[in-house]
Amino acid sequence: GTPGARLAMENLTVVGTMVGTALATAIARKRMRSIVGQEAVGALAGLLPALVALRASDAAMWHGVEHKSIAAYEDGGAPEVANAAAHAKEHPRCGSNLVLPLMTATVICNTVVRKLVRRPGTGLRVGAAVASVGAAVELFSFATRRPEHPVARFVHRVGHTVQSRLATIEPTADDLAVGRAAMDEILRLEDLARIGR
Repeated sequence: GTPGARLAMENLTVVGTMVGTALATAIARKRMRSIVGQEAVGALAGLLPALVALRASDAAMWHGVEHKSIAAYEDGGAPEVANAAAHAKEHPRCGSNLVLPLMTATVICNTVVRKLVRRPGTGLRVGAAVASVGAAVELFSFATRRPEHPVARFVHRVGHTVQSRLATIEPTADDLAVGRAAMDEILRLEDLARIGR
């Protein structure tokens, strides 16, 4: 185990955010007449605790290390990882680019289900969730394949903003040194695996 590790539930800010977003969702369900509005509040409320938990831990910093190391490797191979500090901490293929597609697809799918069925059961809700994830992944793939398309640019702009302001923190030189050591070990193990084939 790792005695120094802390769970998100041990952070009072995260717990407070979870309670606050649960209340906001419940109030929206009772007070808002628009189903789309209710679902939009629910989608935002579901995302916020995860972002707060990420920002309140070292995960955002390690996320930045990961992005810089990968960008350096993609730019110039293993030697370039030593210059990871010069690369951006935001990466175009980060999962943050799924935030907008997933939230949009979730709101649309849940709204359609609730419009068609007054009290949807678990099966319909699970189906809507699966459809939402599938649609989001397809949009993410489209944005990756055609980055110059206006829709793709918007998706990446939102993802970049999430990374820049919430999901990553600029790492220190010591943090990047750990990232370089990790990358060196990964490449060493890949070389061993190739030799063993």
